[in-house]
Amino acid sequence: MDRTFGGDVQVRERRVVRVRRRLRRHVVPREDDGVEAVREVERGELPALHLRRTVRDDAERVVSRERLDGLASTRERVDVRMVAGFREMVRHHVRDVPRPTVLVGEPRETYLAEFPHPLVVVVLVVHHRLVRVVVLGDVEERLDAHRLEALAEEFTARATVLTERIVEIEEHRVDGVSHTRPYALESSWDSRFLARSHEPRTSESLLRRPSQRPYMATGEQRFGEWPLKRLMTEVVGSGHKSAEDMSRAQSREAFQRVLADEPDPTTLGAFWLANRWKRNTPEELGAYVDVMREETVETAEPDVDPVDCGANYDGKGRSMIFGVAAGIVAAAAGTPVVVHSGDRVPTQKQDAYKHVLDELGVHTELTPQDSADMVDSTGFGYYYQPAFAPGITDLFERRDNMGVRTFVNTVETLANPANADVHLGSFYHLAFAKKVCETFQASEQSDVSKVVMFQGMEGYDDVRPGYTKVAEWTAENDELEDYEIETAEYGMDVEEEDLQVDDVAEESAAITEEVLAGEREDAFADAVALNAALRMYARDDVDSIQDGIDDARAVIADGSARAVLEDLREF
Repeated sequence: MDRTFGGDVQVRERRVVRVRRRLRRHVVPREDDGVEAVREVERGELPALHLRRTVRDDAERVVSRERLDGLASTRERVDVRMVAGFREMVRHHVRDVPRPTVLVGEPRETYLAEFPHPLVVVVLVVHHRLVRVVVLGDVEERLDAHRLEALAEEFTARATVLTERIVEIEEHRVDGVSHTRPYALESSWDSRFLARSHEPRTSESLLRRPSQRPYMATGEQRFGEWPLKRLMTEVVGSGHKSAEDMSRAQSREAFQRVLADEPDPTTLGAFWLANRWKRNTPEELGAYVDVMREETVETAEPDVDPVDCGANYDGKGRSMIFGVAAGIVAAAAGTPVVVHSGDRVPTQKQDAYKHVLDELGVHTELTPQDSADMVDSTGFGYYYQPAFAPGITDLFERRDNMGVRTFVNTVETLANPANADVHLGSFYHLAFAKKVCETFQASEQSDVSKVVMFQGMEGYDDVRPGYTKVAEWTAENDELEDYEIETAEYGMDVEEEDLQVDDVAEESAAITEEVLAGEREDAFADAVALNAALRMYARDDVDSIQDGIDDARAVIADGSARAVLEDLREF
């Protein structure tokens, strides 16, 4: 079948390659690159089949942002958000159609005749209502049309309530309180639809917020006696030598105010900097973790008890991300593993777990329950921050404007959305490992019984080659033990420069696939085996790191590791 629309498809695919790199590096794409290709898809001139999913999603975000900037009112903004939300609902409910296409407006007959996609959903949005849903393509064995129409009605009911909420905020009439940021709810729009549970669909469940988090400060929001400005004046703002530490109650109230969008940007920035220069205590960080888990984190426990891998959310920029390959190998050997991250998180906004998995063709924008199901189904699971912690995602703009890391960069790695019993992380100095362990002790919401941390590359949970410190803490012994290992003794006899790559996400994915297929026996394969062994060792599934390496090499050799990757792609 001829799938060429509006010109040479190969030319457009080359444009897509260029835009992927520009979008990853936050360079404004040129008009003739992937963004234009997305517009061609919408006009029916190019089938979405020719756009790689990661590129399409990135480019669609740019196109959507351009639309949002050009629209005149909040109600019109909602129309665009509704389409994005409906797309995610279809993806969530139709598991056997991995990439449904959602278009806006009337379809072109020529486009529909030529487009071989198994499912095409056409949505016409008029006055904030989904008034027409048409199912096209080979759907008899995939989806009942009535089910999709019911899904649209369900979405419409939910969207209508949220639409009115946004309009109220636009008019500064929420509970009689005037707000300085009338569009603050806008950034939470998509995540609300992602944060669905698998509970029975009733009118009450449709209209209930998926999180207990107060998305904005309202007249019903109650705080104590410590606004951030007072904390700055009386406690933390006098300088790194004379600043005092906050009590647990003060820390809790401070972060509650931050998540409720209560402080003005200047005060919030000053507070974050004050926390940075005085250095937070474990008690303060434990309070922050508790507020985060209470008010914005939606946990979903798999039936198995995985190892929670909490790497820096702002990613890596020089070396390969080994955690995906290592986690998959560990899963194949019988150690379930969970990773979690956001999407271009400040301050570095570099490649993270999500972007490697996207390159591998694994679905990442999942609800927390879907992530838990992924762990039980494959042994490896990914939790997406905008879905399980929308309140932290809402801080993106303010964190980005800071230009430096804040305590949020630390506590988000301790979110533990799967409620795992074992946490694996990394540190640069041993003192940080001690602080993380004491933070878990100080937290009343975290029930971690074991922490294993090592010196990692670029702040990630990828063990640093050479002489490396490892730290272990267990709740039973309540003591931090540290020791040294020489990675060369475990087959990883390389320098950190030997593990560097140019395009972190793309090359990490390619190397991951080659290692899992048994096609590499080099430094990268050795690093994957050692990192997988550390995950097995952290969960006490092997008696020694060397035993873990032996198991890792065995599951790669017999094809079990590659089979886990294929299961993830099919999930």
